[in-house]
Amino acid sequence: MAKNRPTSSGFAPAAPALWLALIAMASVVGFTFAADDTPGIAFSKDLSAAATAARGNKAVTVVLFTMPGCSWCRKMAVTTLADRNVQALAGRFVWVKVNVLDHPDVAARYGVSGVPHIVLLNLQGQVLASRSGYIPPAQMVDILRKYRDKADTPAGGAAAIGQIVEQLKTRVAATQPGQASPALTAAVAHLARPDRQGRYRLRGAVRRCGPAVWPGLCALMADKHLAVRAAAAEALAHATGASLAFDPFADPATRTRQIAAWKKWIRANKGRPTSRPTTAPRPNPLLVRLVGR
Repeated sequence: MAKNRPTSSGFAPAAPALWLALIAMASVVGFTFAADDTPGIAFSKDLSAAATAARGNKAVTVVLFTMPGCSWCRKMAVTTLADRNVQALAGRFVWVKVNVLDHPDVAARYGVSGVPHIVLLNLQGQVLASRSGYIPPAQMVDILRKYRDKADTPAGGAAAIGQIVEQLKTRVAATQPGQASPALTAAVAHLARPDRQGRYRLRGAVRRCGPAVWPGLCALMADKHLAVRAAAAEALAHATGASLAFDPFADPATRTRQIAAWKKWIRANKGRPTSRPTTAPRPNPLLVRLVGR
């Protein structure tokens, strides 16, 4: 069995799945940890309540992932978080502390595989930044200064893309039949952006979800935003290998007929992807400008 490994900057389990093993280990070994190790910073233990507070204060949320017995977590608490310059900035943020042994699902949601780990969230709950390992005081000050006024900033970069990919692994089911799940909606919204960052990674993640997301992609092809329709259609064609027509520029009646043809194809194929053609049609240059490659 793979073993958990201490690192120079924190505690890193061999894989996220080992959080459950760590829970069992903690119950046997009997870890102890100070109840309040960061005087001066008010930590919430409820992520939902913290999100509400953040929206009310238009503040970025800082989520600190820890676990009992983690010496690097303790060091960061008594050095970095107790630093006067850090505490001078702390009031501009909403702080949450998550014990990964109690909440392995939350750790997995944000791609946390070792502690300490911090994640900064905007008002929409999207990841602005993610940092693993011990963070010295000066570096924490730099992070807080960089993001203190970014509560309304849309998420971007590898951290946000990584969060979407992780959510696609576990949250592909839609809340209503024939609708897109929040994770799939977020993925397509990112694919609809004009930049190319993370495009291939996200498109691959959608494809790996398999037939479960095909109806949701069909639903997004009816979106009122042209870029979203185009991105959803491209993702569906990539995921299925099919080459049915869909023109995101067409009038609503035409688009409705084309979406109906896609739905019929999905039912007829019972969720089985086809082989990708060796030659694919050249992409529409205007679509490339809208959604990137």
